[in-house]
Amino acid sequence: MSATTLPRQAEAAQRDDVATDERGGATRSESRRVARARSSRRTAILVAIALAVVAALLRLIDITTSYDIFIDEATYAAIARDTTLLVGPTLHGLSFVLHPPIALLLLAGPAQFLGSHDVAALIVGLRPVAAVFGSLTVAVLYLALRRAGLRKAALAAAALVALDPFIISFDSRVMLEAFAQLFAVLTVAAAIRTATADPRTRWRWAVVTAVAGAATFGTKETFGLVILATLVLVACTAPRGERRGPMIAVAGTFFGYALVNLAMISWAGVGVWWHMRTDGLSRLLGTQQSTGFKAEGVQVSLWDRLLPNGVELAATYTILTIGGLCAISLLWGLLRRRAWAVDLAPGAAAAVRIVAIWAVCACGYVAYAVVFGSLEEQMFYIAVVPCAAALSIRVFVIGRRVLRRAGIVGVVAILCLQGVAWVQVHTVSDDVYAQLLERVADVAPAGSTLAVTEETGQFVISGYELGQWATAPELIEHDVDFVLLSDRLVEHGYGLADQEFADAVREHGELVLSVQGRENDLQLYDVRDWTHPAGSDIATTGDGS
Repeated sequence: MSATTLPRQAEAAQRDDVATDERGGATRSESRRVARARSSRRTAILVAIALAVVAALLRLIDITTSYDIFIDEATYAAIARDTTLLVGPTLHGLSFVLHPPIALLLLAGPAQFLGSHDVAALIVGLRPVAAVFGSLTVAVLYLALRRAGLRKAALAAAALVALDPFIISFDSRVMLEAFAQLFAVLTVAAAIRTATADPRTRWRWAVVTAVAGAATFGTKETFGLVILATLVLVACTAPRGERRGPMIAVAGTFFGYALVNLAMISWAGVGVWWHMRTDGLSRLLGTQQSTGFKAEGVQVSLWDRLLPNGVELAATYTILTIGGLCAISLLWGLLRRRAWAVDLAPGAAAAVRIVAIWAVCACGYVAYAVVFGSLEEQMFYIAVVPCAAALSIRVFVIGRRVLRRAGIVGVVAILCLQGVAWVQVHTVSDDVYAQLLERVADVAPAGSTLAVTEETGQFVISGYELGQWATAPELIEHDVDFVLLSDRLVEHGYGLADQEFADAVREHGELVLSVQGRENDLQLYDVRDWTHPAGSDIATTGDGS
């Protein structure tokens, strides 16, 4: 071996050692990165679970006494009790296809497990189911924004949704909103993953988006329309080469909704299905005003309700107003490539775009309902979650520190308002129907004939001969013993009784039971001296027909 060979071998060995050290260092660095990513995912999941638990507690505490029974609850509980996959949702033995069936099918299992034919008892048992679905919305929203890199905004948005009094009021009742909102948030979360996933797995997330979108449509069509508009605009605004995933989601949503309609046709027949779909479309467009604030005979408008609800719902008003403006601001900033938008990571930018589009679509629907369509309070529920998300994102992408801090203070102030409202609602009972059912047997003998002049009583009162009679001749014809009134419903123009009939009942009947709640009231009048033959000559003077 020559003298020059040994140094060369030593140099080669040294280079190999360096390369090995570099590979080892890279491997260790990659291992640390993977470990940090796993730790971050575990932390995110634990935080999401904690948020869901807190949200559930906020909804479950005093859930039976804080909110009175609403007519929709009585209807859906009765439907869930009689719903099966074979015959679908039914009400009074007839197919119910006014709304798509998914939420009612989800409620059917718990309703049959409870095994009660008492609608009031079913409502009490099913409310926690809706509350759990509403709580899951908080967790999914947090994970969607956190996964996109918007950690602070994710926490703020989840907190706002968890504590909002308007959201809690619907999540705490047996209604469709909590189910539809969860599916809507799942759709948006999957759409964000579709936009940010590796191209090789993007189609899978597009399919998940389609399934969630179809489930949204299959739960409540107003939510489905907002989600469909969102997905279409997401596809239109996606960069070239990335539109295939959103378009798959749009097509899949249509396909899933078509399957839901085929199921409804198989249960109810084409005629009933078509009548219900066209009726719903007429109410959506506003050509038929049979429900809500604009219905014929209703004496109270949305604007009449704003101030009385101001203390309880001030935070919700703020989220809807400022959140909607924030959504427009986010879209404008992305379009004009403002400094904050340029600084966002690609995944975060995609999430901001999708959430902002979602909020704008939701607010657009609500605005249309206010101006043209049928208008009910629960329609605003559609927009609160996306507006809360848009508001939170806008606060934390503000470039100037002073403005960002001011925005954070504003979010904290909203949370404080929400906390005050929660305490107010949950420290005052509003369970007038529960109190009525508990006390009615003391003043009205079982088997008596009772006229119910509001919609809910027919579902929850048992042991009496019930009828919806709201004129004096009808009371006499059916030998009515007692009349159930609600002063507030009469004043607002809801229910069957008009003011003239209510005045006649008060004049000729004897008040035997009165129950007052935070938002509702009931009065039971003994009218036997008025309606039975001896008092028939008096009755004709109080005709409220």
